Amino acid sequence: MNTTTRTILRDTMQFIGVGLAVTVIGLIIGAVVVSPAVSHQQRLLGIAALFGIAAVVLAARLVIRALRTRPTRTTRQARQAPAPSITLRGGKSSRTPRAVAALAAAGANPTEIAWKTGLPVDAVSMLLEISGARTAALVG
Repeated sequence: MNTTTRTILRDTMQFIGVGLAVTVIGLIIGAVVVSPAVSHQQRLLGIAALFGIAAVVLAARLVIRALRTRPTRTTRQARQAPAPSITLRGGKSSRTPRAVAALAAAGANPTEIAWKTGLPVDAVSMLLEISGARTAALVG
């Protein structure tokens, strides 16, 4: 399944879910909370049902967000890979252009370099472009 099909399917499911939620909540509010023929206990049950639905929706959204932000296999491998040891003169930080060039020379790709140095990927790409190590990093 390609990305476009997934996007269309996801949007359709969200639209159907929102429609069902609005319908159910509207029915509960209309039939239980607003109707004068409903007893006090039934109104309290209706209000509890509304809060229950809200809790289920919130929990589902949190679970979906957690599933979407799971690290990919590449990210997990990059995190588990040992960072090459970089010893800089003068005790400088590893966030320097020399450190980026050294990681590129060691065969790390720009994404790994960004993760290991804590720099944004754009900054790493710029440093690699300036140092001339970009082609080596992209090939590696």
